Amino acid sequence: MISLFTGMPGAGKTAAMIDLVRDIAKDRPLFVHFDPSERLRPEQKLLSETLKLPHTQVNASTWHEEVPDGGILIIDEAQGCWRPRGPSAKVPEAIAALETHRHAGVDIFITTQAPRLIDANVRGLVGRHVHIRDTGWLGRWWYEWPETNESLTWKTCPVKKRYKLPKQIFDLYGSANVHTTPVRMAPKTLVLIAVLLVCLAALVFMIVRSVNRYTSPDQVKEPAPVSAPAPAAVRADLRAQIPTSVPDERVDFMPRLSDRPWTAPAYDHLRQVIRMPVITGAVCVNEHCVCYHGQERLDVGSDQCRHWAVYRPFNPYVGERDSIGGKVEASRSSAPDQTLPVHGETSAAAQAFGVGHALPF
Repeated sequence: MISLFTGMPGAGKTAAMIDLVRDIAKDRPLFVHFDPSERLRPEQKLLSETLKLPHTQVNASTWHEEVPDGGILIIDEAQGCWRPRGPSAKVPEAIAALETHRHAGVDIFITTQAPRLIDANVRGLVGRHVHIRDTGWLGRWWYEWPETNESLTWKTCPVKKRYKLPKQIFDLYGSANVHTTPVRMAPKTLVLIAVLLVCLAALVFMIVRSVNRYTSPDQVKEPAPVSAPAPAAVRADLRAQIPTSVPDERVDFMPRLSDRPWTAPAYDHLRQVIRMPVITGAVCVNEHCVCYHGQERLDVGSDQCRHWAVYRPFNPYVGERDSIGGKVEASRSSAPDQTLPVHGETSAAAQAFGVGHALPF
């Protein structure tokens, strides 16, 4: 089969061709076209002079006489030996032999820059056309057709894929005497996309900052914690805060709870909590239970009071019972001194009630 590799200078068409030939030439004789007259300068090296794969030099004009059956023939830059002919020119024997090369099992690999640079008969016998397209910043692309595509219409190519040059292939041949890197401009599309991304990032940052400014007002710095003042100092502060104006009796002396006159707003600065209600005993008469804090009755429902009497839930605000005096040791210095009835005795509240049984803490 005749395989044609095309591409602009430096695109990598020769490297792609040698990469394929290397795999199939391990047990087959390899022949490479060589014609000293194709040198542009005396110091120029042709592919047959730099290729490190075992091969034999042969001229493309006599390949049909020298390449044996099953051999492989490489013709690099075929426009140097098989240029297009005039319509009345005779077909060379080497080109005519291509028409029956399959009978001898010979595979031919040709490289050139464009399909129209070689003989039309050769183009018509190509069974595989590979075009390497170097797009610069976007990398290289591999386009392949089952016959010669003279127009190189890569947009409708049946086989299209990204292609990366096999770097290890460059150790097998010299692609050029001097390598130069072309200066490429970034595509306008990439530049436009980069600018749009930067603008979008700046816009998002400004929106987020504006939203945070309106949804999260400046936080007031919290004052440093101050130790609790002494009770005397608290009372002095309360007296200093007493308003000098005469209160409005229609509002200030109206209790918040009708049966508790001390809940009026006028007494707010005098009313301070100094004790905490803690259940220390219960009296149950038939189905009704009453809970007490020492000798004082607590405003606790009968069901809740019975629940306490039966289950005795743990109270973290009451200290352990003193083993000698029967008193409760307060867990905090601010807790009130509570004298509880000894287990088995009846509290005064129970005696006052007259009937039932007392359940001390």
